[in-house]
Amino acid sequence: MTTAIEGLKQKPQSPDKKITFWTAYKSLADEFDKEIQEKYKDDLDTSLIFAGLFSAVSSAFIIQIRPELQPGPTVALLALLVQKITGLPPALLPPGTSTSEPLASSVAVAQSLLYFSLFATLMVAHLAVLGKQWLLHYNSVGERGTIAEQGLKRQRKFDGMHQWQFDLVMQVFSLLLQLSLLLFSTALSIYL
Repeated sequence: MTTAIEGLKQKPQSPDKKITFWTAYKSLADEFDKEIQEKYKDDLDTSLIFAGLFSAVSSAFIIQIRPELQPGPTVALLALLVQKITGLPPALLPPGTSTSEPLASSVAVAQSLLYFSLFATLMVAHLAVLGKQWLLHYNSVGERGTIAEQGLKRQRKFDGMHQWQFDLVMQVFSLLLQLSLLLFSTALSIYL
């Protein structure tokens, strides 16, 4: 930023003060936008990579635990045999002849936490892709129109980033990833 300011001091004054102002604005804005682009691009790329890898790990654990939520094949076979022998549907069987195994509440809680963890991770990935698209749109001011029109267009986009609190949204990514890790580790500690 300081190099752009020093470069402006060395330039001769143009007869049109508006052109001088917008030229100075453009050089300062270009340098500032380049810094923003580099900062957020690295943050978004890191969030996307971590979210992708972590969602794969979460999915593997969800798949591993899922069979424990369903009755085993012996329970299903026993239910079928009782139904055939008695001739009654399972709903009409006398009490005490239930063939279903009680579901361990710890398995259900662990599975729920794993699903919440996966949801948070996928939300980060989705928002990171939207953030990358937002940055690409922000940097595409274009070269059409006068230098004043280009500067005004860039300033509107910059004001929009502040209005939508883009910086705060970028900080939420790391919080969501930490929440996802916390939910995942809690689910593992409950399950194991």
